[in-house]
Amino acid sequence: MSFTLDGSTLAWPAGGPAVIRQLFFERDKSGGGRHAYIAGLRVEPNGVDAIRGRLRFTDEEYLSVPGSNDEEKATEILQALQSVALSSPGLVDGFYGDVVTDSDVVHIFLR
Repeated sequence: MSFTLDGSTLAWPAGGPAVIRQLFFERDKSGGGRHAYIAGLRVEPNGVDAIRGRLRFTDEEYLSVPGSNDEEKATEILQALQSVALSSPGLVDGFYGDVVTDSDVVHIFLR
């Protein structure tokens, strides 16, 4: 698996783009008996302080994300992240989101 959102952009609620920098992508070592991955992100909105956060997904969830390759799957996850960024309360520093797919729709649920 080769997942990256590095260099992608989000529309930011305060206006202007926010660039995503992917800091790492690694296997989740917290246990739980399921193979899962964590992507560490730094979101850099234009004109305001950057925020950091993480996305987590299991192998099973990643395989169910629509798309025939890693790039298409990353695009679907980016669209879900965009929905979260524009909703209330949006993305805040320290965000932690679980990526879940339901009927071919990708959701990110913040903890």
